Amino acid sequence: MYTIAVKPKTPTILDGETSVKLPAYDLWTGYIENVHVIPARIDVPRFIRAIEETLQIYPHAAGQIVRSGDQWTISLADSPIVVDIEDSDTTSLKLGEQPWVLQPRADLGRFLRTKDCQPSRYPPDLALHHSQPDPGSSHCLLFVKLTIAHEETAIGVSWNHTLGDATVLLWFMQLLSRRYQGDDGPPIPVPSFTKRSFSSPDVALVEAYSPLMLHLSEACPAAEMGQRYAANKGAAEVAFKVTTKQLRMLRDRIVEGASLEVRPSLQDCLTAYIVNVINRYIEVPITQLTNVASETRLSLYGDRRLYRSVGSIRAIGE
Repeated sequence: MYTIAVKPKTPTILDGETSVKLPAYDLWTGYIENVHVIPARIDVPRFIRAIEETLQIYPHAAGQIVRSGDQWTISLADSPIVVDIEDSDTTSLKLGEQPWVLQPRADLGRFLRTKDCQPSRYPPDLALHHSQPDPGSSHCLLFVKLTIAHEETAIGVSWNHTLGDATVLLWFMQLLSRRYQGDDGPPIPVPSFTKRSFSSPDVALVEAYSPLMLHLSEACPAAEMGQRYAANKGAAEVAFKVTTKQLRMLRDRIVEGASLEVRPSLQDCLTAYIVNVINRYIEVPITQLTNVASETRLSLYGDRRLYRSVGSIRAIGE
């Protein structure tokens, strides 16, 4: 296995800027970890060039989080992201036959890069010449690992949430795919790095809305949360598969059987179905549930935009 440090192609979309502001609501510093498997042996030099061109549009992914007092920013320093390349002397990656989108972390961990940085040797291919990884790159906001078999390649991506949510990561990966395939057209959508600033709420406003945000107003300390998870020994993982066709049929039945002001999304219907099944086996039924993240498309002044609401997953019984 060898390591490559990759910098954005210049000039970037943020040429002339020194940082991207991080308001308090963006300070979720965990990593979104995805593994994408393609049925081919990837061309590493071509992939590295595609990352350079993608980072040209998303240069903050090669930045570093900086704190100055109560102000947080992503510094647009000339720091590389870290890409590990591991050649697997096998025909396939042996991922198994399970069709689940969400795979157990224990099965996918080998395809993701650890968050510590151990500088490694360079491959002999001069087309892959880049600067040696910075010893401080353990603070990188984006890690990539390629695990290459004879007929498959796993692309493991660790994306810090401060760079954007899973939707932004999806756009990043879609652009990376386009650049790898030689498509040099404009990104869709063009990313915006403008952050909204909100004034601090007064006491009355906090008291009025706190009951709707229990994940914030009644959050457990990290140590206590760990103890609660550890005490939940009776939990078991249940995996089941629902096709898009089945979901659409379910939504059609729900819409036909009720008079609704807002058309439910497929995710709404799936959530309702799961809650209905759980309610058949518990003594106190769930009567209210708030999604942790939901998308609603609204038409305002002729401009159709995507709005994302963030709340808590909470079940309330009678």
